[in-house]
Amino acid sequence: NKQGQEIGKHLNANGIPAIFLGNLLERPEVKDLISLMSLAVFHDGASLMRVSTSGNYRINPTDSLTAYRESQKNGSPLLDELELLDLPEIARLLTDINELLLQNSPYLSIARYLFNNSILNHLSETEISVENVVQRSSVCQFLNLLRSLPIDPESSPLENMRSALGQIKRMAQPGFGPKLQIEDLSEIDAVQIMTIHSAKGLEYP
Repeated sequence: NKQGQEIGKHLNANGIPAIFLGNLLERPEVKDLISLMSLAVFHDGASLMRVSTSGNYRINPTDSLTAYRESQKNGSPLLDELELLDLPEIARLLTDINELLLQNSPYLSIARYLFNNSILNHLSETEISVENVVQRSSVCQFLNLLRSLPIDPESSPLENMRSALGQIKRMAQPGFGPKLQIEDLSEIDAVQIMTIHSAKGLEYP
């Protein structure tokens, strides 16, 4: 899967549209959403670094690293150290994190996040390209995955988010993750990259 993604990235960078329908949970835009959920629950440094440099936030990695180091040195909550930096983009991130834990359903939380940040609208309104189609399909499929996960109405939003992350982690094991699906590939003018396993049974002239 990793090799397929790298080949696709290289082809796209050289002007050859390519699509790799690998593990949904390995898609960059999906990993960004999972990292945001993880940051809200576990306040971990790895998730912070990924979220900080994602397309939705352009936080200087040095600022994120400073907050993490202060948190480790002082034994203080990472989000508290972030707040002390008093930077607009970090304030927006902290607002988004707090709002993720207002809904009892992780599906509703992420759907609201995507709506509030106009992420799906942006993917729909930008110039149509193979990558935009894949990104939009990935995010929508991940939303459907979250909706399918069981939640406990008696549990807190934090507990349900933690449970969802645990289920996603188990799905992410090699060979078990859900595969990215796009309804009609015939309309996409691009090289389709397959693993040997995926291509099994197919015949080419």
